[in-house]
Formats: sequence, C-alpha cells, structure tokens
Amino acid sequence: MGETLPLFQPSFNKALRVETRPERLSADAGVLLQREALERTGVIEWLTQRLADPRDPSRVWHPLSTLLRDSVAMIAQGWDDQRDAQTLRNDPMLAACGSDRRGEQVVDRELASQPTLSRLLDLLARPENQEVLDRALLKLVEQRVRARSQGRRTRTMTIDIDGVPLQAHGQQPGSAFNGHTGQRQHYPLFALCAETGDLIGTLLRPGNAGPASEAAAWIPKLVEYLRTHVAHQVRVRLDAGFADAATLAALDAHGIGYIARLPRNPALERHFEPHRYRRGRPAKREREWTDEFVHQAGTWERPRRVVMVIRERPGELFREAFYLVTNVQGSQRFVRRHYQQRGKAEACFGEFKGLIGESL
Repeated sequence: MGETLPLFQPSFNKALRVETRPERLSADAGVLLQREALERTGVIEWLTQRLADPRDPSRVWHPLSTLLRDSVAMIAQGWDDQRDAQTLRNDPMLAACGSDRRGEQVVDRELASQPTLSRLLDLLARPENQEVLDRALLKLVEQRVRARSQGRRTRTMTIDIDGVPLQAHGQQPGSAFNGHTGQRQHYPLFALCAETGDLIGTLLRPGNAGPASEAAAWIPKLVEYLRTHVAHQVRVRLDAGFADAATLAALDAHGIGYIARLPRNPALERHFEPHRYRRGRPAKREREWTDEFVHQAGTWERPRRVVMVIRERPGELFREAFYLVTNVQGSQRFVRRHYQQRGKAEACFGEFKGLIGESL
C-alpha cells in the first residue's frame, strides 16, 4: 500500500523519473516520450543554430529552443489553440520536457504565455526562417530513411505530391476564394515519402492557386536534395491535376521519373473504345489489365507514353479505364501497380487535412 513504482527515466534529464502514484500531477505524461524522440533527432538544436532570432538577448526570458519544444509539445498533445498556454502554464511535465536545463528544479518553470507563442509564429514566418524549416523536414526524412538502410542512401524512393485545400474561417492572410472548391481556403502543396509516410515538404500558396501552380519549380528542388542525401533514384507520383505541360516538362528536363494520372478526354477515350464492351460470359471476379499507346495532349510540347488500365467488374456490361502518363522505363504492370500504391498517400493527405484544418 502506498508503494510507488518507477516506470521510466528519460535520458535528457537523469534527475527525472516517471512513477505511478495515486495522485495525478499531469494529464500530459506522453510528452516525455516526445521529448526523448526530439532529443534523438537533434532537430531542435539544429533549428536553434540556424533560425534568425531578432530578439534582444539581454531581454530574452524564454530561449528559442524552449519555445520550440513548448509549441511542438502542446500541438502534439492536442493543445493546438494558443489560448491553452495559460491553462498549461504550470504543468510540471510540459515544463520539464521543454527546458534546456537539467535537474529536478525544471518542473517549477512556467511555460511561455500566449502572446509569446504568437510572437514565435511571427518569427518562424520570416522568409529566411521558412527556408530553415523546409530544410529541417528534409533532414528528418534523411535520418528516417537512412536508419532503415543502415546509414546509407537507399536505392529508390518515391514521393507523392498533392495539393491539400484547407478551409479558412475568416480573412486569414494567404487565404482566398477558390471557385473550384467553392470555399475560401489555403491551398498548400504537400510532398510525402511513400516508403515511410513522412512529410517531406510543404509549399504555401494562395487559396485560389491552380492545382499544379508552382509545382514545376518546387518538385525539382526537393528531388535534388533527396538524390544527394537520401536515395540514388527518386520517382514522383502525381494526381491528374499535375499532368500539365509545365510540370511534366520540368520533370523531364531534370531527369525525374514520374507516373501521373490523366483526366479523361475524348482523345484518350477513343483508345479505350475497342475495350469498352464486355465480350462473352461475365467474369466471376474483377479483372484488370493494361494497354499502352503514345499520346500528345494539346498543351504538351511532345508525345508521351500513356498506360491505359482497363477494369472489368462482375455483372457489368461496360468496362472502365483510367490513364497514366509516365517516362518510367518499366513494364505496363509495374507502372499500374506502382501508381495504385498511391492509395496509402491519399490516406495520409486526408489525415494531414483533418489535423491541420482543425487548427486553422
């Protein structure tokens, strides 16, 4: 009776230990594991050395590293409204896990106020700091992928690109009305690592941007870093909104392999017409096969290889098809199966949309 059981001792502060007790001192004990993970990546120290901090050092009460940990911890624990900072200001777990210091006295630290955290966002929004944040994401992906391949660059890597519409509530900076979605929104581009699901990069764009706006310049920059530090070969998978002339030409010019879905149009449907109707008895199970041809859209500067994926469902007279444009030198089957694995990325895009959209 009354016995305390030691559960865990963090490596970032040996003076702290987690115990089970009848009283509940904090509802955010999970932040301890988060701090352990951050400590192993070294990302906070990496950011602190590179972010431009215009504050007067003699008047700084909360170091930049502490503010970054506090902000990340609050968001990770579900406290994504900065007004929660006042409620959490004396939480011992958040205090201990955000501090640069060691020893037991760190639990007595007060967290930064809501105005201070707001000023942190203004600091991070400076153009030079946005570039640092972009590089930090790439560094984390590099660590993750190299850890899976014994510290070496992996042989191949696939990145999925998509625009994620995030509804804006009010006249927020960067938001605009988008006629296609019928809402005022932000419209960033997201890039995900297909192998791990990690976020590789984001590109902030106006809410009324087109689906592929700025992708032709942004994607090659990402791939250049990944080729140098992460993988020998990098492929890109794209939705139908990115099969425009500028994006495909940029990928071809940089030697980047891609598989992109094409929107339906009469020229493509003419290739499908001989396959449209089922012949003979209906299939007992769903069937899928491919055909390919060379196609040049009206805006493209040259013809490109198109793989047509034909699908027949049991009990249905009419077949259906979708089209993939690619410069990958693989079989039709490889192109089809590789693109269909994009379904995992679509789920991740939806998850990001749900999480980020709730905090706007």
